[in-house]
Amino acid sequence: MKTHITLLKQYNIWRRVGGDDQPSPTSIGIALDEVIASAERYEAIRKLNWRQVSELFKRNLAGENLDEMVDEVAKSKNKDRENGTSKR
Repeated sequence: MKTHITLLKQYNIWRRVGGDDQPSPTSIGIALDEVIASAERYEAIRKLNWRQVSELFKRNLAGENLDEMVDEVAKSKNKDRENGTSKR
């Protein structure tokens, strides 16, 4: 099974060189969605302070899904930004 990054690299090579092994547009779209979600999660975590990261880490050790928790943080930050209540 190819990772999303591997699939996008394959597409980029195919786009420059050509050939018969073009990835399907659907698989490319799914890969892009996952890469974008990963980048947004990274940005959300990067902007947290150590106390907030520690809290996420504890919750993750207790069994909560890290991606879902970080998605919640990112959504909360986006709502704050849209409402003009962002601290940054």
